[in-house]
Amino acid sequence: NDSAKIENLTMDFSSDKYVACKAAVRVNLHDVAGSAVQSDALLDGRVILTKNRFSVDANLSASFKVNDYEITGLKNSVSYRDGRLTAVSGQESASKISGTVNFAGAGGLKFDNVKISLPDLEMDAGGEYKAGGRLNMLINIKQLDLNSFGEMAGLKKKMKGTLSCPLKVTGASDSPVITASLKIADGYYETVNFDLIMAELEVKDGMLRLDKDKVFLKKRIEGMGDYRLEAVGLVPFPLTE
Repeated sequence: NDSAKIENLTMDFSSDKYVACKAAVRVNLHDVAGSAVQSDALLDGRVILTKNRFSVDANLSASFKVNDYEITGLKNSVSYRDGRLTAVSGQESASKISGTVNFAGAGGLKFDNVKISLPDLEMDAGGEYKAGGRLNMLINIKQLDLNSFGEMAGLKKKMKGTLSCPLKVTGASDSPVITASLKIADGYYETVNFDLIMAELEVKDGMLRLDKDKVFLKKRIEGMGDYRLEAVGLVPFPLTE
């Protein structure tokens, strides 16, 4: 069963304006988009609550496990005030997540300078989620290890390679338009290995568009040089059986 547990909670009502608190939090979720998620976090900070002000300043240490993939050594200072949530990673942190989320809009969110640096993932993001479910996001996946991605996604197929992919997401959240420049180097999937996959992709109206000369797989064979496999056409997305 899903569970969330707060352990070793201490609170110090040091004045009528703020509360200093420490808490250990453990979360177990068994079905988040088909994945099992576990998290352990230690929060140490201060909450200011008055008639005209609500703010939080805290230090957060955390680890996460998504299926078979573990993220450890996350240490952040976190603050919230005037509708802005800001995270700053410590220099000694093995895993880094930083940036600002602005909640001030009417039902919307704005993401500024969000950076994620994990042992197997490096990415930046920014943009807006507007009231009514409209998206305008830029995401730059600089480096993603596909073996670790497979562990996180719970995939049983063996895969390897380094993926990079800047992408743009716009439109309605339930039917977004996604444009991406995909590159996978030195990879394999099950029994198929390759030197390079490159693709210019567009997902629109539930279809994945593959353009001629913009989607190819490249492999060098000893004594025979390079061979190249190209693809073109429209494919239903998400992929259907």
